[in-house]
Amino acid sequence: MLACTSFAIAFVGISQATQLGMSPVKQPLYLLGTAGDEDEIQIMDVPFVTFCSHPEWIFDAICSSFRPPIDRNTQAVHDVRNVNLASLYKISVSGERKVIKALNEQGKEELKVTDDIEAIVDASKAVVPESYPFKVEQVVDAVVSCVKLMFPDKPDEERKLEIKVRLPSGKLIDYSEYSKAKDEEASKNEKSES
Repeated sequence: MLACTSFAIAFVGISQATQLGMSPVKQPLYLLGTAGDEDEIQIMDVPFVTFCSHPEWIFDAICSSFRPPIDRNTQAVHDVRNVNLASLYKISVSGERKVIKALNEQGKEELKVTDDIEAIVDASKAVVPESYPFKVEQVVDAVVSCVKLMFPDKPDEERKLEIKVRLPSGKLIDYSEYSKAKDEEASKNEKSES
């Protein structure tokens, strides 16, 4: 009995020190095998447990696997596994607060951590899993949408969000360039089909 009490006290001490918490996080989800005319990526809130600092944990959470709870009847007929497309397509996101050079009160240059966020969506190891209908580019766009939803725009003086994409070739580009290149490619394909 004493051992149980000691364990409980130790556990309470650890949980208070780490500030364990649960928060919703946006993930790009798709349930393989769903009936429908159109395959659609759904961006939904899922629960995520962490004791890490903000905002870094959010980037890991967007790409963490997620297996939704299911009822017994469904479980007997269908094996529901990971439904997070970012995880399934091996796309990751990293990010941190930006560090800039700024002048201190004495006029000397020093490094300063800002509230601005720099996120990198890494598709350099991306693969399309068997039987999945989406292109890597579609899943990258969905992951970027999740990042934007988790870090909504604020006035320029408060916080900026900068998103970059690491392409399968390894090249790192700004997301606006990625979107533009994708749109140009789609336009070329439409013209060649005409």
